[in-house]
Amino acid sequence: IIMHSDTPDNEFMLNQHADGSYQMMMPGGKVQQVTEGDHVHLIVKNGKIWIKGSSLVHIDGHANINVGKDAFIGVKGNLDLATDGDARITSKKNLTLQGDQVNIHSKSGISTTASA
Repeated sequence: IIMHSDTPDNEFMLNQHADGSYQMMMPGGKVQQVTEGDHVHLIVKNGKIWIKGSSLVHIDGHANINVGKDAFIGVKGNLDLATDGDARITSKKNLTLQGDQVNIHSKSGISTTASA
């Protein structure tokens, strides 16, 4: 299904598959895309995502982020990481925690193990 309307203040373009997936462009530059099946986005060279407003990523299943080389996460404000389960940081080389002050809080104690 391909539809479009030039009605002033209600312009839109719709491209919809019989299975329900669609992409719609609406007034004000809003774009809505719904994929009813799997969605693969492949960029053969370089890619960038620049969001000038806020963003939310919500994943109901598992998620993996794999980086082939170095990675950097920069945050101008505060950074909170939270989990309802265990948390683990693993490094095959050195691990450095650095800050003006490093606080470690535990309800049941802290254990350290060093191996040569």
